[in-house]
Amino acid sequence: MTLDKFLSKYNRMLGRIEAIEKFFGLTLLAFIVLSICFQVMTRAFWNKSQIWVEELCTYGFIWAAFLGAAIGTKHQRHIKISTFLFRLDYRKQLIIAEISYSLMLLILFLIVKNAPGLYAIETRSNIIAIPFIPRFYVFSLPLLVSLFSMIITIPYLMLNDYMAYKLEGGKQ
Repeated sequence: MTLDKFLSKYNRMLGRIEAIEKFFGLTLLAFIVLSICFQVMTRAFWNKSQIWVEELCTYGFIWAAFLGAAIGTKHQRHIKISTFLFRLDYRKQLIIAEISYSLMLLILFLIVKNAPGLYAIETRSNIIAIPFIPRFYVFSLPLLVSLFSMIITIPYLMLNDYMAYKLEGGKQ
């Protein structure tokens, strides 16, 4: 299989993963909006608030934020400081991009490697509003899902940049 075909299949796989992430992210955001509307109505009509609404909205926001970070990685939409990069030639820009991707991968792997100690602590305690759900499902699991999504995205970005450079004929 050529690198072109491999990248094409890799891109389709990432697209499917992104569609799932978007579905869950948008579902969570819709849940947050509807829950807050429900909370406003219960306060206005019955003068009572539901504690679970605030808790679940917070947890839904955490999940949505981590899913959004994974989607942002797929579209290269994270903060970049590129003040001087546009002055460099194409080859040097790609080298800096590859170094950045490598550092990102290293950091993501270090987080995954060192996080299990935290998971053990979080599985022993439960969230406040719904006592039967361990904290792990609210705080660590979204981080883990996001990390793995980013870890499988970054090699694609690296290979894609390599192919773009190769198609340019290694010029500039």
